[in-house]
Amino acid sequence: MSENKEIEHFYDGFSKQQDKVGINIRHYSIVNKLIGLGMKSSSNVLEAGCGVGTITQLLAAKIKSGKITAFDLSPEGVEITKSRVKNQKNIRVFKSDLLGFQSDELFDFIVFADVLEHIPSDELMHSVQHIMKFTKQEAKIVINIPDPAMNDYLRNNHPDKLQIIDNSVFAEDLMLAFANSGFRLVKFERYSLHHLEADYNFIVMQKRPAYKAMNDKKPLSIILKKTFERIKYLIS
Repeated sequence: MSENKEIEHFYDGFSKQQDKVGINIRHYSIVNKLIGLGMKSSSNVLEAGCGVGTITQLLAAKIKSGKITAFDLSPEGVEITKSRVKNQKNIRVFKSDLLGFQSDELFDFIVFADVLEHIPSDELMHSVQHIMKFTKQEAKIVINIPDPAMNDYLRNNHPDKLQIIDNSVFAEDLMLAFANSGFRLVKFERYSLHHLEADYNFIVMQKRPAYKAMNDKKPLSIILKKTFERIKYLIS
């Protein structure tokens, strides 16, 4: 319990710093990627670990008829987030950690924007599996994390830039955690924001489909596709 209070205290102080920085390129990038994944004005979105509400604020401008639920461990971060979206009646913001989150609603998108690297390693799988209970059948789980190589570099060269918990989270470990909850990887992207090297990973998970039947393609469509692939091979 004392460890949780220490983490909470750190993020209360960190929230004040982040509020001064405000919305940056990473936040715009994540929300643009969400729109590319099909997020609509009517979507029901859960933002886990909303921090000071920078992404919440950007989401609020796009989600008009749907709902946004946002929570964070830091009371200071929660209050700052509330102030950013105070005029939005379709947004609920409250204090919680991942394991303590509860809801009667199911969500179209669950967003972990630079959150999972700050979860203690021994709690990560359990936390992920708990949150997955609140997804609709077609829901997308959207994860943005620092590339593990970047966090390793910072740990070895600039440890002062890391937060109180700042693990190097590998996609392989996340895939295992989500697979145990019935999800599969549908997108993985290493991309660069602040460095020439890839400094972030963007990951999307979705529930594994259960086919009731497997319908064969028409023979002609297979022949045409085979012909096209053969021609492409010959001219390459």
